[in-house]
Amino acid sequence: MRPLRFDLPHLSTYRNLMMGAAAIMIIVCHAEASNVMMPNWLARALSFGNFGVDIFLFLSGLGCFYSLSRMKQGGWGG
Repeated sequence: MRPLRFDLPHLSTYRNLMMGAAAIMIIVCHAEASNVMMPNWLARALSFGNFGVDIFLFLSGLGCFYSLSRMKQGGWGG
Protein backbone atom coordinates (compact mmCIF):
# COMPACT_ATOMS: atom_id res chain seq x y z
CA MET A 1 0.00 0.00 0.00
CA ARG A 2 1.36 3.43 -0.96
CA PRO A 3 1.65 6.06 1.75
CA LEU A 4 -0.71 9.02 1.50
CA ARG A 5 1.17 12.13 0.42
CA PHE A 6 0.09 15.75 0.44
CA ASP A 7 1.54 18.48 -1.71
CA LEU A 8 1.68 21.05 1.11
CA PRO A 9 2.58 24.08 -1.02
CA HIS A 10 -0.30 23.28 -3.40
CA LEU A 11 -2.77 22.85 -0.53
CA SER A 12 -1.49 26.05 1.02
CA THR A 13 -2.26 27.94 -2.19
CA TYR A 14 -5.97 27.06 -2.03
CA ARG A 15 -6.26 26.79 1.75
CA ASN A 16 -8.18 30.07 2.16
CA LEU A 17 -10.77 29.04 -0.43
CA MET A 18 -11.25 25.62 1.15
CA MET A 19 -11.49 27.14 4.64
CA GLY A 20 -14.11 29.59 3.34
CA ALA A 21 -16.15 26.74 1.88
CA ALA A 22 -15.87 24.85 5.18
CA ALA A 23 -17.02 27.96 7.10
CA ILE A 24 -20.06 28.26 4.82
CA MET A 25 -20.84 24.58 5.46
CA ILE A 26 -20.72 25.26 9.20
CA ILE A 27 -23.00 28.31 8.96
CA VAL A 28 -25.53 26.48 6.80
CA CYS A 29 -25.48 23.49 9.15
CA HIS A 30 -26.31 25.80 12.06
CA ALA A 31 -29.09 27.43 10.04
CA GLU A 32 -30.73 24.04 9.63
CA ALA A 33 -30.40 23.35 13.36
CA SER A 34 -32.09 26.71 14.09
CA ASN A 35 -35.24 25.57 12.27
CA VAL A 36 -34.78 27.75 9.19
CA MET A 37 -37.40 26.68 6.65
CA MET A 38 -35.77 24.93 3.68
CA PRO A 39 -36.91 22.56 0.97
CA ASN A 40 -36.54 18.87 1.85
CA TRP A 41 -33.83 18.20 -0.72
CA LEU A 42 -31.76 21.14 0.53
CA ALA A 43 -32.09 20.10 4.17
CA ARG A 44 -30.94 16.58 3.25
CA ALA A 45 -27.95 17.92 1.31
CA LEU A 46 -27.03 20.26 4.16
CA SER A 47 -27.04 17.47 6.70
CA PHE A 48 -23.40 16.93 5.70
CA GLY A 49 -22.50 20.44 6.83
CA ASN A 50 -21.05 19.14 10.08
CA PHE A 51 -18.07 17.90 8.07
CA GLY A 52 -17.18 21.56 7.60
CA VAL A 53 -15.74 21.61 11.14
CA ASP A 54 -13.54 18.62 10.36
CA ILE A 55 -12.34 20.17 7.10
CA PHE A 56 -11.67 23.53 8.75
CA LEU A 57 -9.66 21.98 11.61
CA PHE A 58 -7.72 19.76 9.22
CA LEU A 59 -6.76 22.71 7.02
CA SER A 60 -5.82 24.80 10.06
CA GLY A 61 -3.57 22.02 11.29
CA LEU A 62 -1.98 21.69 7.86
CA GLY A 63 -1.33 25.41 7.82
CA CYS A 64 0.30 25.26 11.26
CA PHE A 65 2.43 22.27 10.25
CA TYR A 66 3.51 23.88 7.00
CA SER A 67 4.35 27.14 8.77
CA LEU A 68 6.34 25.41 11.50
CA SER A 69 8.20 23.20 9.02
CA ARG A 70 9.43 26.31 7.20
CA MET A 71 10.91 27.86 10.35
CA LYS A 72 14.67 28.16 10.67
CA GLN A 73 16.59 25.43 12.46
CA GLY A 74 17.22 27.74 15.45
CA GLY A 75 13.72 27.24 16.88
CA TRP A 76 11.26 29.90 17.99
CA GLY A 77 13.82 32.63 18.61
CA GLY A 78 15.23 32.42 15.14
